[in-house]
Parts: sequence; structure tokens; C-alpha cells
Amino acid sequence: MPNQRALAAQLGLSQTTVSRALRNHPSIPRETRERVWEGARLSGYRPNPQVSSLMEQIRQGRKPEAHSTIAILAGNNLKRSPKNSTIQRLYLGHQEQALEYGYRTEIFPLPSKLSESRELDRILYSRGITGLILAYSGENPSTLPQLTWDRYAAATVSDVSCQLPIDRASSDHQRNTTRAYNELLKRGYTRIGICLPQHSLHARDGYDNSWLAAYLACNFRQPKSRQIPVFTGTIHDTEVTRFQNWYQRWKPDALITLLGEEIQWLEAMNLSAPDDIGLVCLNRPPDSDFTGIDENNVQVGGTVCELVVSRITNNQLGLPTCPRRVLIDGVWIEGSTLPSRKPIS
Repeated sequence: MPNQRALAAQLGLSQTTVSRALRNHPSIPRETRERVWEGARLSGYRPNPQVSSLMEQIRQGRKPEAHSTIAILAGNNLKRSPKNSTIQRLYLGHQEQALEYGYRTEIFPLPSKLSESRELDRILYSRGITGLILAYSGENPSTLPQLTWDRYAAATVSDVSCQLPIDRASSDHQRNTTRAYNELLKRGYTRIGICLPQHSLHARDGYDNSWLAAYLACNFRQPKSRQIPVFTGTIHDTEVTRFQNWYQRWKPDALITLLGEEIQWLEAMNLSAPDDIGLVCLNRPPDSDFTGIDENNVQVGGTVCELVVSRITNNQLGLPTCPRRVLIDGVWIEGSTLPSRKPIS
């Protein structure tokens, strides 16, 4: 059975026009509505009554009742992660947006074996679940779920299961990093360094390396005497002495970090932010007093859910030929770790 997009292409109309015509919307001329309905009849297209009812409730401004389930495939870190972590905020976004569209959410363990994938496939099919979200868990899965993908509409965040061609939503890491770098320049900082985890440098491992790309581009535009190489490592896997050697060699006056955990290294070296060095977070923890970017992770999680619902609504099941990627701007938050070195013009 063709979907609405295929019907629109067949008739040479936009999908919006076809959608409105099938609802007999008064903004569409009667001749066009009749043409669309005739095309739908000849092609065998049938609107999904459940989806049509849901969308009508949304258009009327009524909050729909939960009528179906979106499965969230999650690793173990989802349950173990702290309340305000990136993982939990993304998950909250999945839940809230699903409810807005009239869906429940249910967590299923991310399968790691073929037998587990087959069992999950059987359960989802028997329950009529077509919407899937591959949740971010802070770790890249070693194996991809081996599901009958033609049955599902799926989406995920930017750096999960990168090998799988599905829709994604993400905080705009490149734009956020550029914003942070420019804020530092604007406030009079001239030697700007960055700390990134090792995995963020290797896109082939399935991780987004937009932080690195943006920093290198900004760094390249500075005089050579101010260019500082990237420090790779985190407090969880790197000795403080290596960071200390990098700091003493390059003498940065400002540091861009992801979560601000490097402040523990600075304290171990009897340094403080902001007295000795400016510090900016690219993924600022919401309960911290750091200066930096709020990644809007709840909105990112909600957008992932929107991508799934969009494909369900338009009967677009299966892996897309041209996956979509939606980037969400972060928000700059003033904190206590970045004073101006000169007046901001």
C-alpha cells in the first residue's frame, strides 16, 4: 500500500496539500480534493484511522489520550545514570513528547545477541509496536539490533548506532563550540584550549566529532602563536600529570570542556576558575554554576520522538534512503567561571 508521500509524488502535489485534501480542508479547492481522493482510490491508499484521529485531536488543541506504544531501546546506563544527566534529560524528552502525541513509552533492553534481537522483534510485532527510539546511554553499542526494520519507524540521537541509516536529532555541537570560542575571544581571552574525550576524535567509531571540527576551524583562524593543540582525555581515564604537562607547555588562559569535570585537575594543580583560567562547558550540567552551553537535551529527546511519530503518521516504515538529521541550538548560560578580561563591546 502506498504512503501519503508516494501519493503526493504520483499526483505532483506537496504532501501538505494531499494531507489537507484527504481531510477535506476548505483551503484546498474542491477540484483538487476530488483529484486527490480519486488518486488515493486508484492507488489503494487508505489513511490510518487511528493516526487520522490522533492528528485531528492535535490540530484541535486537545491533548490526545495515549493509544499506542513507542519502544525505547536502552542500555543499562539509562537506569544507573544520575537524574540530571544528559541520558536522563534525553529520556525525559522522549517521554514528554510521546505523551503530547498520544503515545506511551516503554523501555526494552537493547539486544546484544541475535537471539535477543529475534525475541525483541517477536514481542514488538505481536504487540503491534511500530515506533522505536534507540536511546543514548553514554556508550556506543558494540552490536546493532538485528530487527526486521521494515516493520518500524525509528530514530535516535546523533552518535548512537551511527552505522544504522535512521533519522537523528542532536544538539548542534559545531555551532555550540563556535559560540563558546567566540564568547571567549569577545571577553579578551587569547590562548584558548579544549579538552575532549578520546572517542570524540574518531568518527569511525560512531561518535560525532563536530566539537573537534569546530575547535580546529576556530583555532586555525588565530595567529600561529596562539594556536593550541587539543588535549585528549578525561578525569576517568587520564592521569592529572599528562594534563599538567599539556597546561605548562601551552599555557592556555581559557579552557573549553564538555561537562567541566576538568576543574578537578585544575584544583589538584592549585589553580581555580575563574581566578587563574576561564572555563566554559559545551554540555553544561544544569545543577552547576559553570558558564557555558545548555544543550537543550530535553528538546533534543523530544525531537527524536517527533521524528518517529512523523514516520508513523505518514506510514513510512523501514530504513529511509535519505535519513534526516535535525540540529538543535544550545543556549548560552552565564555562570561564575568566565569573567571578562576586558569590557565586552
